[in-house]
Amino acid sequence: MDDGTGETEPYEFIHQFESQDILHVTGEAALELKIAANSIAFSGKAYPIRMTYTNVSDKTLYGLKFFFDREEQKAIDGTIYLEEYDTTHKVVNHPVEKIEGKNGIFCERLLPEESFTITYVTTIEFSKLKSYLSGIVTRVLEGSSTTFRSTSYEIIEVPDYDNDWNIGLGSLAVQHKFNDKGHELSGSAYYKYGGHALEYFFNDLMSLEGQRQQGHRAYEAEHRETMRINLDYALPFGKGGKLEAGYQYYSYLEDGDYNMEWWDPKGQTFFWRDDIYNTFYFQEGVNSIYTILSHTWKNLEAQAGVRGEHTHTVLRSSVEGADRTKNRFEFFPSVHLGYTFPNEHRLLASYSRRTTRPQLFYMEPYITYRDFYTAEIGNPDIRPEYINSFELNYRKSFGENTVSATAFHRYRKDKIERLRVPYSAGVTLDSMSNVGHDYSTGIELSVSLHPVRWWNTTVNGNVYHYKVKNEQAAGGNTTSSTNYDILWNNLFNLGKYTRIQLDGSFVGPSVTTQGRTDAYWYANVAVRQQLCNRKLTATLAFRDIFRSAKYISDIQTADLRSLTRIKPKYPQITLTLSWTFNSFKAKSTQAKEDRSEMFEGIKH
Repeated sequence: MDDGTGETEPYEFIHQFESQDILHVTGEAALELKIAANSIAFSGKAYPIRMTYTNVSDKTLYGLKFFFDREEQKAIDGTIYLEEYDTTHKVVNHPVEKIEGKNGIFCERLLPEESFTITYVTTIEFSKLKSYLSGIVTRVLEGSSTTFRSTSYEIIEVPDYDNDWNIGLGSLAVQHKFNDKGHELSGSAYYKYGGHALEYFFNDLMSLEGQRQQGHRAYEAEHRETMRINLDYALPFGKGGKLEAGYQYYSYLEDGDYNMEWWDPKGQTFFWRDDIYNTFYFQEGVNSIYTILSHTWKNLEAQAGVRGEHTHTVLRSSVEGADRTKNRFEFFPSVHLGYTFPNEHRLLASYSRRTTRPQLFYMEPYITYRDFYTAEIGNPDIRPEYINSFELNYRKSFGENTVSATAFHRYRKDKIERLRVPYSAGVTLDSMSNVGHDYSTGIELSVSLHPVRWWNTTVNGNVYHYKVKNEQAAGGNTTSSTNYDILWNNLFNLGKYTRIQLDGSFVGPSVTTQGRTDAYWYANVAVRQQLCNRKLTATLAFRDIFRSAKYISDIQTADLRSLTRIKPKYPQITLTLSWTFNSFKAKSTQAKEDRSEMFEGIKH
């Protein structure tokens, strides 16, 4: 190869040389570098920069070395320094190693399409507390080295807010038994007061250089009162007959005001938006009476009931024309017929009419901003939903194991759904509305097994045809889809006082009034430990432990295309401690899990 030409043999080789000038090699790209760095670093927290190297050529690369300098970089009154680094890689046969005595990484060989990731971690320290650093810019410079520079620093003060909530609550329960055959009268009362409550949230829109372009701070100060009174009567009669009747009063009150600060880019300061300030008062009281008549004749059982309700709603606001006073009288009947065949085959047919009342924030008549592209306003004229449900259920038990199948048809009138319309340049306006009716027809399958003494497992699945009939003129239409979802729940009893629950859910795609939502899945885990002779219970729960839940909504109308993606950044972690003072057991109701709860913003 004296003349500089020739062919290399197909085996490894090493050339050592010295040069006073930078060596330039002409050829196709072989190593691709991708950098991921957050735009904001918090004081005292680890700040990672992830570099992924991929061999994009069709040749094996040998002897790759990467070094990091430990230079201290000043950032106003803070310092960025290298704390530690770690490596993860996809290379199986040729691992990435740290270079002894040096702050570097060595990869012996990298096959085509293989890659590895280096995580370079720094820590931000500031003399000012409650601050964070924004505007971190990562740059890649040409040449034989890759340099990471952090520029355009801005120290942003995090305001100190007193955000406490004074809570007082109490409950009372009484019961009188006329005999030991079930003839009884019971009553209960509950009251909760929440004073000095402040809901505070903020949103900032930053440029690539880390400068605040827009921002707002919103405050909702209020006090809340909840009251519930129950009176229940039960009278058994004959052989297998029972009459139940009762009264319930429920009341919720909320009184407060809403205020907002807005960012002025020219003055570089926040100012109060007097046009958004609003006072509000909401009180809803529901008086209801019910009666249920049931009877059993050998293998046949029947139950019929009716519930009558009077709802009184008062909404007051400083927004002109938003005051409302509503009164509704409603009836909700239900009928259940069941028959048990030989060998514990059970068939149950039922009909019921139910309602879903709109939540308060559905009705709040003032403008709020979820972010700088999405404004929201409540609808004081929104009506409750009414659901008519028809079901036919088959159930078979095998000892402690159960299999069931349910065919259902549900018709919902005045369906409540969020509608989105253009508001201003680049901004949409969301509001809850009664969009029309929807229909669900399908089947639900459930299997509950107890394989061993310490393990219970249940699998539930739904498949149904779903149709939305839109009666709004906001770009929606009548559309349908085949929907499905599945839930797998596992309960493990580890000894007498420890219980672990693990469940996973998959929710399929669905059409909406204005578009569609994509499928998603997630998993939860919870651990419950009982102490002090079961008086103290501690429950640690992790929701969406794999961060797999991702809500995607695609809205397409004649004058709008809006794509929304919501993904929780961290699993939801809750720790609950409870102490039992007595053994009284109140009546409990089990509600079906709302699987959209984890996506902040899709309800409000």
